[in-house]
Amino acid sequence: MAEGSNYFKKAIQLFQEKKFLSAADFFEKSFEADPRNIDALYNKAASYAGLGDKENTCKVWKQISDLGQVNGKELYLNNCQ
Repeated sequence: MAEGSNYFKKAIQLFQEKKFLSAADFFEKSFEADPRNIDALYNKAASYAGLGDKENTCKVWKQISDLGQVNGKELYLNNCQ
């Protein structure tokens, strides 16, 4: 769990530095270490959006939607269909 938190903090730092691809990787590592941290997936999607990568943004929103997250489902349905 602490590992996931460390990954998340690093990801936030990278995101703030606009290093979106690296941030997405660390948000993924954070989620893998702590699958309850749905915020890591939302931020991973935001990282891809920062890159202008709609395909991967939509893949992450679909993943969030499949986990039962209403906001993720709305984002996916409103932006990726």
